[in-house]
Amino acid sequence: MSLFLFAVVVSFTGVAQGIVFETGSWSDVLAKAKETGKPVFVDVFTTWCGPCKMMSKDIFPLEEVGTFYNENFVCYKLDAETDEGRTIAKQYQVKGYPTYLYVRADGSIIYRFMGSCQAEFFLRITKTALAEFKDPKTLQDWDAEYLTHQNDTAFLKGYIQKRNKQSLSAVDLLEVYIKLLPEAERANPELVDLYLSQYDNMRVGTFVFDHLVQHPAIFSGRYTDYLGNYLGSAILSTVRDAARKKDLALLEKAVAASKQTADFGTNLTSDALYMNYYRATGETSKYTKYLFAKCDQEVQQIFKDSLQENQKAAVANDLNENAWQLYLTSSNKDTLQYALRWSKRSVELSPKSYTFLDTQACILYRLGKKKEAVAMEKKAVALIKKPSLDYERYSMVVQRMKAGEKIWEK
Repeated sequence: MSLFLFAVVVSFTGVAQGIVFETGSWSDVLAKAKETGKPVFVDVFTTWCGPCKMMSKDIFPLEEVGTFYNENFVCYKLDAETDEGRTIAKQYQVKGYPTYLYVRADGSIIYRFMGSCQAEFFLRITKTALAEFKDPKTLQDWDAEYLTHQNDTAFLKGYIQKRNKQSLSAVDLLEVYIKLLPEAERANPELVDLYLSQYDNMRVGTFVFDHLVQHPAIFSGRYTDYLGNYLGSAILSTVRDAARKKDLALLEKAVAASKQTADFGTNLTSDALYMNYYRATGETSKYTKYLFAKCDQEVQQIFKDSLQENQKAAVANDLNENAWQLYLTSSNKDTLQYALRWSKRSVELSPKSYTFLDTQACILYRLGKKKEAVAMEKKAVALIKKPSLDYERYSMVVQRMKAGEKIWEK
C-alpha cells in the first residue's frame, strides 16, 4: 500500500468515530460553546457505575451517535467524584448516574436525562434537547411570565412541560392547573401525561395526590395497571422525606395513604413503611424489629409450592435485599444468622440467580466460613455470561475472599 493510500484509509477511518469529548476544564468547555454557538453535552458518570460503562463502551463510540453529537454539541465527560465533578453535579442537582446534562454557554440548563439506553432512544432525547436549545423562549422567560399568567391554563400546561424537560418539580403548578379546570374536566384521562411528568415529585398530602386517588380513571386505558406503581412511588418518596426530617406525623400520613390506596395495587404494608423509615433514620433496634418479623414471616409461612412465579421472584428479591443490608451493616453473628436464613430461602426460590448466590457467599464469609463462601461464590461466577462486567466483578470477589480481605468494606 502506498503512503498516500494509507493516509487516505487512516483519514476515512478517523471519520467513522463516536463522540469526541473535550479534555479541558469546565470553564474551557463553556468558552468553546460560546465560541462555536453550540450547546454543551455533559456525561456525568462515576468509575463504579455499570450503566455508565455500558454507555461509554457500546453507545458513545457508535458512528451515528458521534456524527450527530460532534456536529451539534461541545461534548464533555465529568467524573462526579472528582473535585470539579462534585461541584458541578451539586450545581445541577445530579441525583444518579449516568446523568446527561445539556447546557448553554452561559451555564444555564437546557435539558437533562438520566440512565442508560439504546442508541435510538439516546438520539431521540438528544433531538428533544436540541429543540429546547433552539426554542427562543427560555425557562427564565416562563418564570417571568408566571405572575401575569397564573390563571391561564394553557400557559400553566406549557410551563409544567417546560419545567419537566429540565427535571424540575412542577407539582405546585399542576395543583393550580387542576384547580382551575372546570369540574367536568378534572378527571380527564388526558391529564395522565402531566401526572407522569411529576412521577418523582408527587407526595402524599398534596391536592394532586388526593385528586388522583379520588379520580383513578385519569390512569385509564393502557395506564390502568400503572396507577399502583405511581401512587406507591409517591408514598415511598413521602416516607423518605419523613425520615430525612425525622417527622413521625408525615410518616403516619404515608402509612394512612398506603391503606387508602391498597385496592389500587400499591402493595405497601404498614410494617414495610415503618421498616424503611427506621432504616433511613438509623434507629437500628426499631428497624430490625420490623425487618425480622417481616422476613421471618416470608420464610416460615410462604411455601415454595404455593407461590406463583411472579410471587416467588418478589419474595426472593425482598429476602435477598434485606439479607444483603444486614450483611453490609452488621458484624453480629446472631444477626448474620438471620441474614443467612433469608438468603438461603431466596436461593431456594431462585436457584439460578447469581446475585442471590453471591449474597449467601458473602454472608458465609463474614460468618468466618471461608471455604463454604468461596465455593458458593464460584457457583455464582459459573452462572454469569462472560465476558461481562459482572463476571469480572464476581471473579474478583473470589480472589478477595481467598486473600482474606474485608470485602464488606469499600
